[in-house]
Amino acid sequence: MNPILILSILIILILAAIFAPKQIATLRENRRREEVEDALKHLIDREQQGRHASPESLSGATGFSSQKIFKIIARMQTQGLIEHRGMELHLTPEGERWAIHIVRAHRLLERYLADEARLPLEKVHAEAHRREHGMTPAQVDAMDAALGYPAHDPHGDPIPSRDGVIAEVKSTPLTSW
Repeated sequence: MNPILILSILIILILAAIFAPKQIATLRENRRREEVEDALKHLIDREQQGRHASPESLSGATGFSSQKIFKIIARMQTQGLIEHRGMELHLTPEGERWAIHIVRAHRLLERYLADEARLPLEKVHAEAHRREHGMTPAQVDAMDAALGYPAHDPHGDPIPSRDGVIAEVKSTPLTSW
């Protein structure tokens, strides 16, 4: 076998052994952050409905097993994002701040994807969900300004303000008619 080829393969393997663990750790940390952010979105959605989230509702919303949900809940408690009262999960002020940031990023992305990128409405939610993670507050503020500070996403949901205020949706349920 060609000695240069063998040397090249060895160098590639050594470089992979040095750099791959860092990349794998970064990917793992990004995935964990996304899991927490998805959980936060569920919790704030439930709180806005006047209801409390539970491990079961979180599992149903995310599709994760109970075992994985309890790991995510433990991680969120360690980060000071939630409090556990019996089987009810409650956002802390820091958890609420982070949850509103994610909701704001998601809804602004939906507005951008529908209006500027002209993505079909049925694809807007999934694409916004994919992109919302990892956006900084400065990036979200810049997108808000570039879009002209829209009040609602394409589905009619209110977009939280920079200060975290979410306008109340005034509507009448069909069952009331």
